[in-house]
Amino acid sequence: MRTRAKQSPGFTLMELMITVAVLAVLAALAVPSLSDFFDRNRVRAAADDVVSLISNARAEAVRNDLDVNIAMRGSGTAWCVGANAAVAPTGGAPAAGATECNCATAGVCLVSGGR
Repeated sequence: MRTRAKQSPGFTLMELMITVAVLAVLAALAVPSLSDFFDRNRVRAAADDVVSLISNARAEAVRNDLDVNIAMRGSGTAWCVGANAAVAPTGGAPAAGATECNCATAGVCLVSGGR
């Protein structure tokens, strides 16, 4: 008479390999959509920063009865947004000596790269 080998609880090697393969496929599908998610959030945060800058510039102009010039420059990958207060209302011309938006100076008016 044959005796059966006692089965121990646990997973077989084949079950573990199939599980790892399924998880790898799911991870490969999730990574591109995750990077799109971060890109959308980065753009949304930059847009919120621009709206905040415009709102603050308007409040500064009303509070001090000054023209505030907002400069927006850029290309598809790098862009700057900045605001300068004029000495007095000058019909949209920037004040003498007002600094322009400069992407070369980190943190001055770069929206997408952090402040």
